[in-house]
Amino acid sequence: MSRIAAHPPKGLMRRAIYALSRRKFEGVLPEPVPVHAHSLPVLVGWGAFEDRMEKTKAIDRKLADLVVLKSAALVGCEWCLDYGSAVVGENGVSDEQI
Repeated sequence: MSRIAAHPPKGLMRRAIYALSRRKFEGVLPEPVPVHAHSLPVLVGWGAFEDRMEKTKAIDRKLADLVVLKSAALVGCEWCLDYGSAVVGENGVSDEQI
């Protein structure tokens, strides 16, 4: 559970981002979305970062997943760690590599 209260989906941009996030994550709104939504520039920037990390071809997909997981560990985001661990497992990263 986040230490920062969720921001309500007020405003057209936030509502659109909330809806897109739910669609992407099969009906579940990831915890970081309403937390980042306190600042619209942060929310948009974070979303752009996540989008580019998914689409990057510059580095190996497994390495990119491990970078995201390490970032989640450094900032202490429990949701990010749970979700990221599942994603890296699906992408072929072994427990030893994690």
